Amino acid sequence: MSSLPQIAHAVHQLYASAAPRSENPVRVDVALSFANGQGPRVRALTIHQVWPIGDALFDAELLNDIFEDMCRELRDVLDALGEVYIQEVRDEQVPSADADDLLGERRYLKPPTA
Repeated sequence: MSSLPQIAHAVHQLYASAAPRSENPVRVDVALSFANGQGPRVRALTIHQVWPIGDALFDAELLNDIFEDMCRELRDVLDALGEVYIQEVRDEQVPSADADDLLGERRYLKPPTA
């Protein structure tokens, strides 16, 4: 529980490094669950960002520009998250020498027909 502020701060820092020009605030929500006889557990951590559209709702070109900015910023953030967390998963996996052998041993069963 005491590390939740540090987690939220790390998310904000990661977002700021991935999208330094963003003017839209990012909010981190944490959902906790309390099981009987156990301490609190983090059930979900959600990041919210509000993109004000305003008058762009009535201007197709301006709306298109906003959506392009949103997609670019989201892609940058997902790439940054991938660089931080996907590598850790790869490092923890044990390399399999028989991976090619497993691909050759597939069986495809034909479903019964009526």
